[in-house]
Amino acid sequence: MKGRPLIKLLTAELARHGIADYRLGRAKKHPRLCFVANGRKHAFTFSPNGWDGPVRLVYLAKLRATLHRAGCSPLPTD
Repeated sequence: MKGRPLIKLLTAELARHGIADYRLGRAKKHPRLCFVANGRKHAFTFSPNGWDGPVRLVYLAKLRATLHRAGCSPLPTD
């Protein structure tokens, strides 16, 4: 599958922010990552095509912005 590495990257970012309960669904054409943070539902839609290189970093930055708006911060690593 083309987008599998991107999905692994995005779900690892959710885990880094302490979100273990998520669902991978579909919007009209693209996958949608649905999760609950601070008691509210959030969704992040992305395209699995062209996941390599700079596009991957853009999707990661957009997911981090969504998590920031949701009030999530990364868990401490120590």
